[in-house]
Amino acid sequence: SGFGVSLGGVILFRALYLGGWDIVKDYFDIEHASFFTRFVAAQAVTTAVGTFCFPIDSVKRRLMVQRKIKPTVSTPSNTISNISDSVIKGAPSAKVHIPYKNGLDCATRIIREEGVKGLFAGLSVNLVRGFTGAVLLVAYDDLKKRL
Repeated sequence: SGFGVSLGGVILFRALYLGGWDIVKDYFDIEHASFFTRFVAAQAVTTAVGTFCFPIDSVKRRLMVQRKIKPTVSTPSNTISNISDSVIKGAPSAKVHIPYKNGLDCATRIIREEGVKGLFAGLSVNLVRGFTGAVLLVAYDDLKKRL
């Protein structure tokens, strides 16, 4: 179902995201820098962590989506039939979608069938979405200073 992968991914992402931000703030001493400078640093952290953790997110999405899809067979004539149909019998070129067993099986099959690039499909949209994460880091630090 993807719950274990999802939970592990969230824990890893949040640890790297918040820990990375603290390390960058301390290393570059940007605590009192301008909002823009801190935002750029926060965006760099968000982009790096988002890219690093994205394959886990891809596996999680595939595992969750497969629960809603019935097993199918696709034949050379591009028809899709229920797996219980007789299309499977005697059709040497029919492709059967077999559900993923677990997260490792899913990741392995994505790499084998689509290459490593398959783990990063949709990354650009996720990075654009990360813009709000960078704003959140900087705004949270500003709010902490004011309170």
